[in-house]
Amino acid sequence: MSFDRFTIKAQEVVKNAFDLAQQHSHQQIEPEHLLQAILTTPDNVGVIVLKKIIENPAGKTDDSEAYSGSLFAGNSIRIF
Repeated sequence: MSFDRFTIKAQEVVKNAFDLAQQHSHQQIEPEHLLQAILTTPDNVGVIVLKKIIENPAGKTDDSEAYSGSLFAGNSIRIF
């Protein structure tokens, strides 16, 4: 799959997930990084879909941050 075939917003989400992984010294992008990137990247389709499924997706950002931070420490936290 070619990264340049992604929409601009999808590329932005993946880049933000990559940046989050780097900030936590992780060597790969985990689903939690993608979730946090989706929740914090403005005007993306992922947030619109999550709003249809979850009452307050913005409230899940803190949970995803806690979980991605715990990945480095080796702890396990349930997000939902």
